[in-house]
Amino acid sequence: ILKPGHGSRGRGIKCFDSLKDMIATATARKKGAVVQKYVENCMLLEGRKFDIRAWVLVTNWNPLTIWMYEPYIRICTEDHTLDPR
Repeated sequence: ILKPGHGSRGRGIKCFDSLKDMIATATARKKGAVVQKYVENCMLLEGRKFDIRAWVLVTNWNPLTIWMYEPYIRICTEDHTLDPR
């Protein structure tokens, strides 16, 4: 999976079967990109993919002090399947 560097919100995401094609596409871009491996055996929440977004700041190790800012969970609107549509 090749994604724009930031702020894509699902736009401009490309999937590749060939590493060579992905590298060619990524290096031809004028801006940065993020490359990810698709996880086929992902964790599901009631049959749907999800991700947890959290911003944390560790200010001390002893005693451990962690500050967390407005975490949230994003849940897919459709059940997860690997079958092509």
